[in-house]
Amino acid sequence: MSERGRSPDSGRQLSGRLRSGSNPNLKEEEGFEDPVATPRGAKAITILREHKTDIVLPDIKMPDISGLELLRMMRRDQEMMMIPAIVLTAANDPQVKLQALRLGASDFLAKPVDPSELTLRLENVLAVKAYQDHLADYSEKLEQQVRIRAEELIHSR
Repeated sequence: MSERGRSPDSGRQLSGRLRSGSNPNLKEEEGFEDPVATPRGAKAITILREHKTDIVLPDIKMPDISGLELLRMMRRDQEMMMIPAIVLTAANDPQVKLQALRLGASDFLAKPVDPSELTLRLENVLAVKAYQDHLADYSEKLEQQVRIRAEELIHSR
């Protein structure tokens, strides 16, 4: 289980989601919890370091740093590198989209964003993240069991 106690089948649960820029509001009745928003990318990095975050929705154009730079910073940081990001933009430039995907964006949406489409994409990305978290936790538990068993074998001789 992850720190939040989620299993892979509970992909809708979303705690500490970070919304940057002019992203659509997601309501609690849609199953998303504890949204954190900031219009500034530099502030987003601080928030990501302070809060356990499941997903980030950066806008390509933010007042201080671009959503692409935010992604670049996230992917270089051990604590943030695995946080999925759905990048939002009003630009239709395919190069921007490709660059975002190369930087590790999980998905990409053109604005204006349809709330129903965003909700479905969030569910899909969060389901994948829940499975990744579950596998990471399981792997850690297996490694711990191997260490314990190895110690037992060493002491039994």
